[in-house]
Amino acid sequence: MNYAVIIPVYNEELYLAAALDSLMAQSLLPSQVIIVNDGSTDGTPAIIAQYSQQYSQLKVVHKQEKKTYRIGGTVVENFQLGYAALQPDFEFVVKLDADITLPVHYFATIAQHFSSRPKLGLAGGKQLMLKNKEWVYEPIGDPDHVKGPCKSYRKACLESMKGLRPTIGWDSADEMLAQFYGWEVLVDDQLLIHHHRLTGTNTGQFAVRRRIGHGFYRIRYGFFVSAFSALKSALRTPPYLVSGIAIFLGYLEAWIRRDTFAVTEEEGQYIRQFRWQRMLKKLKN
Repeated sequence: MNYAVIIPVYNEELYLAAALDSLMAQSLLPSQVIIVNDGSTDGTPAIIAQYSQQYSQLKVVHKQEKKTYRIGGTVVENFQLGYAALQPDFEFVVKLDADITLPVHYFATIAQHFSSRPKLGLAGGKQLMLKNKEWVYEPIGDPDHVKGPCKSYRKACLESMKGLRPTIGWDSADEMLAQFYGWEVLVDDQLLIHHHRLTGTNTGQFAVRRRIGHGFYRIRYGFFVSAFSALKSALRTPPYLVSGIAIFLGYLEAWIRRDTFAVTEEEGQYIRQFRWQRMLKKLKN
C-alpha cells in the first residue's frame, strides 16, 4: 500500500534527524516524503539537505515568504503546500511533526488497518510524552482522538472532506468532518507514538488556550458548547480556572470580530451535535 508523508518544519534542528531516522527505518517505507520548510533559520536546512541526498523519495518545499505564525492555520497551510507537491500515486497520506519518533512497524500496521477496513478514513496510534524520564500517555483530547502530530488519512477521505481546515482545532474538526462524510476513525492503542516536545511549549499555554477559543468559534461550536468546554478546561487543565477563562475569552474575541468560519453551516450543525452527544455521554458516565 503506497503512502506519502508530509512534514512541516520550522527550526527543528533538535528533533528532525531523529524523526527522519525513525521514518526511514519503517518496515513499510513511504513512496514520497515532502518536507515543507517554513523559513527555518537554524540548522534545519542542512539536515534536510543531508537526508535528501541519502533518500531519493525525500523532497523539500521551501516557502517563499515567512508569514506571521498562526497556531493551527500555518500548520495546515504548510501541509497543503506539501500535498500539492505530491505525485498522485498514493493511497494514504500522513501529516507528521518533526518531533515524533515511531516504532518500526507503525506504518505497516496503519496500512493493514486501511486495507482491512474500506471505510476507515483516519487512523493513528497512542501518543506518549516524556515526563520525569518516563514515557506516559499525553492527555490531550479524548483517548479515541487521533492527535495532531501524527495523523494518517486515506486519500479518498481527505478529498471527500475537502481537505484540512486552516484553523486551530483543525485536528479535532478533521475527525468530525471525516465522520460527517461517512468515514470511520481509529486509534490503535498498541501503536505507541513518542512525542519529544510537549504540546503547546512552543507558544505558551495561555496563548494556546485563547487560540483554542478562536478555533471553537471558527469550527462553529457555538456559545453553549464552547462555554461547556471552557468550564471543563477550567476544572481539569492547569493552570486551573485560568485555562477556561482564556478559552472563553478567545471565543468571545472571535465572535466580536466575526472571524471567518472554517466549516459550512451544515458541517457546523453536525459538529455541534457530535460534541453535545460526547458531553452528555461523559456526564452520564
